[in-house]
Amino acid sequence: MSSSTTLKVPLTEVKSITKDFTEANLIGKGLLGKIYEGQLSLSGKSIDVAVRRLDHSFWLQDVAFDKEITMLSGLKHDNLVSLVGICEENGEMIIINKRETRGSLSRHLSGLTLNWIKRLQISVGVASALSYLHDNTTRGYSVLHHNVNTTSILLDEKWEAKLSGFEYSMTIPIEHLDLAYEKLGIGTYKSDVFSFGIVLFEILCGTKAFISTENNKFQASLAMFHFEGRKLHELVDPDLFKQMDPQSFNIFSETAYYCLKGRQAPINMNQVLTRLKRALKLQEQYDNDEHSTVVRKGPSSNNLKLKAKNIVSYITPQSFTGKHHHHENHNIRNGKVERGMPGNLGNLADFKILSKSRPISPRISAPRFGADILKRDYF
Repeated sequence: MSSSTTLKVPLTEVKSITKDFTEANLIGKGLLGKIYEGQLSLSGKSIDVAVRRLDHSFWLQDVAFDKEITMLSGLKHDNLVSLVGICEENGEMIIINKRETRGSLSRHLSGLTLNWIKRLQISVGVASALSYLHDNTTRGYSVLHHNVNTTSILLDEKWEAKLSGFEYSMTIPIEHLDLAYEKLGIGTYKSDVFSFGIVLFEILCGTKAFISTENNKFQASLAMFHFEGRKLHELVDPDLFKQMDPQSFNIFSETAYYCLKGRQAPINMNQVLTRLKRALKLQEQYDNDEHSTVVRKGPSSNNLKLKAKNIVSYITPQSFTGKHHHHENHNIRNGKVERGMPGNLGNLADFKILSKSRPISPRISAPRFGADILKRDYF
């Protein structure tokens, strides 16, 4: 049953704000039902809402309804979607959330509406929400989302991320997480981490990914292949790539890669969040330095036109045992791969950037946009 503290909205009012569920108010469709827009009056103030009407034909309608209401009414975080109210009348099961102005992240992946700094901020926001879901000791249980994708990530008017889509989520006592994975064979936080890794690569490449309905491996394999081959920049929108601080790019891409490695690199969302915050901080410092350079040299400076791009060698990730592993850095210069000095990969928290920056020769063509490699249809 739904929480007694959750606002109950009469069906007549729901029909009024959605114009009786007319197609003109339809803004989305999901596996469990359709979503309509409307405006609801609360305490004399009108707010934009998204009204999700669960499909009557869905045989687990009541289970999904109660699960999502329980989740949203008991979880409070700045990067989670806000529950406004519900409606349970005449067999209808309707969930009313605050409508986020910018819609889903999937709508904004391509193009430069989202610059690199905004993409980093969104990534940090979602990672913060997942970290809260997975590991909140005051709550006593962990929430496994099981539906992390760019469609379930909504953006408000300030481009801040709001994670939604809790109909597939489940709760497990925190102390039983490892047992659930090893003994019971059910998913744990690792499935959310993997899905978030795919989201990170989508954010990085600036395009939606095609996900195989059978094994969800297409995007993961492609991204990992390019990362391991030190060619990940080939999947990145070149206009987006120009904005990136090399170290920020390196940490971000490594983190996405680790998320997809599963048991071979047992990373959790707390570690992911720490690394992404580091990538964001480095990018902010880089942007401030760039602004200072423009102010000093003026907009006519040749450095603004012929700005050298740094290619950061990708680290071949090892385990997170804290032991140091040797590898060789590779740098691209004049179209050729050169070997650098051996480096050490330390513990994940060390944030060691093992690279030697070199300018790209003008003879190297711009990286290809990922759209010619990744299909755009997602879900």
